[in-house]
Amino acid sequence: MGPIGQPTITFATAVRAAGLTNRQLRGWVDKKQVHLHGDSERTDGQWRRFSPVDVARLALIGEIVKHGVGVVDAQRIVANTVDPAFLRLASFKSAPIETIAQSCRDMVLIVIVSDESADGHVFFVTDENALQEVFRDGSSFVWIHVATIVARALRRLLEPDAEEDAEASPPS
Repeated sequence: MGPIGQPTITFATAVRAAGLTNRQLRGWVDKKQVHLHGDSERTDGQWRRFSPVDVARLALIGEIVKHGVGVVDAQRIVANTVDPAFLRLASFKSAPIETIAQSCRDMVLIVIVSDESADGHVFFVTDENALQEVFRDGSSFVWIHVATIVARALRRLLEPDAEEDAEASPPS
C-alpha cells in the first residue's frame, strides 16, 4: 500500500481534519459503525492510526450524517460509491495526498433519503441524463460534491493552521 493508504495520522488530527468531534469518531469506531483501512494493521495495545484515505472517507461519512442519514448507512454509501477510487489510489506507491481529491474532481454523490433508508449514487458532473432521472423521481436527496469535502479535509490535514487563520480573520 502506498503512503496515502498508510495509517500514520493520530486520532486527534483525524478528528480535526475530518471535521468531526472526538465523541463522534470514538463512538463510530468503538461500535464498529465505520470501517477503517488502518484497522487491519493495528494490533492490541497500539494507538489507532488513520490514513489520509481514512480521513477523506470519514469527512464524507460525516457530511452525509449531517443530513440525517445514519452512520451505518453513510458508511455503506461511501464504501459502495467512492471507496473504489480511493482504494485504487492507495495501492500506488508514490501517489501524493492531493491525488485523493483530484481522483473525485468531477464526482457528485447523490444520497437519496426515504423514511426507511438511504442510498447513494455517484454521478459525474458531465452525466446530466442520469442526474435528471434523480430529479424526476421526486425523492428527497442530498447533493454532495465529493472533491469539495475531501479537499477541505485534506487541507486541514496538510495545513492545520490555515482554516483556523481564515476563520479568525474578519473579512476586510
